[in-house]
Amino acid sequence: PIQACYTWSGEVQRDPEARAMMHTHPARLADLVARIRVDHPYDVPCILTTELSAEADYSEWVREVTSR
Repeated sequence: PIQACYTWSGEVQRDPEARAMMHTHPARLADLVARIRVDHPYDVPCILTTELSAEADYSEWVREVTSR
């Protein structure tokens, strides 16, 4: 859980939220972002992406489980 503080429609909002971290293969990133946009209740959800390098075994595991 986190406490979000942001301006929306000209007013400062403070709301409890949950932060989610999702791992996927870069080739699947666009699909993941599209799904979040469809399912998220906010008009403008906070979607932050970053590309990281990872140890080879972990990278292979991510590739395997996101290719299903």
